[in-house]
Amino acid sequence: MRFLEHITGIKVKNVEVVQTHLGNITPDKGLYTASSWSMTLENGGVAAVCLNYLNPPKFKRWRNESIRVFATKGMIEIVDGAQRTAVYANGEFEGEIDILNSDYEDFFSIYVEYL
Repeated sequence: MRFLEHITGIKVKNVEVVQTHLGNITPDKGLYTASSWSMTLENGGVAAVCLNYLNPPKFKRWRNESIRVFATKGMIEIVDGAQRTAVYANGEFEGEIDILNSDYEDFFSIYVEYL
């Protein structure tokens, strides 16, 4: 949720969450294996988040994070663990985002340096 607020600059107003222990070999331990979040933003927009820990043992990679921000004048997406990126504005494809070769530091690196 905090990440969503940081990248959009809009606060989350309401959250509804559905979660499951399905597939957890020890469900009594409290670990949820998947959840789905439906959110309303302060500006009236909506957002959705899906969290999944149910990947099969032979799944090639666990990094399948995706984000898409839809706005009234365009869209930005970073999907498949940053393998695909795109910016759309006023109905046109504006190009890809080169986040793998960016000169920006990731938050974790900044935090470690701070510590």
